[in-house]
Amino acid sequence: MITPNNRLKRDAKAAPLKRNVRHQDKRESYMKMEQWVRAIAGIFILASLALAHFNHPYWLFFTAFVGVNLLQSVFTRWCLMEIILAKLGIAKKSG
Repeated sequence: MITPNNRLKRDAKAAPLKRNVRHQDKRESYMKMEQWVRAIAGIFILASLALAHFNHPYWLFFTAFVGVNLLQSVFTRWCLMEIILAKLGIAKKSG
């Protein structure tokens, strides 16, 4: 016969508790380096497209600059934004 007490013991053994997010180290970031680089590049591209539309078409050169930097970082594995984020304390890899 399964009683509520036995069920709690069985469930506690089957599924370990997850780590509470509120108790993480305050310096630990929820996003890692690669996610930050992608987010910042996306913001730069969208901002430059908006500026090109509402201000001046020369802002499209900034969009091209961001794209070229993303492309060169694939081949050279060097990205200035990663260096800046590392100095700000963003974690390089997860885990």
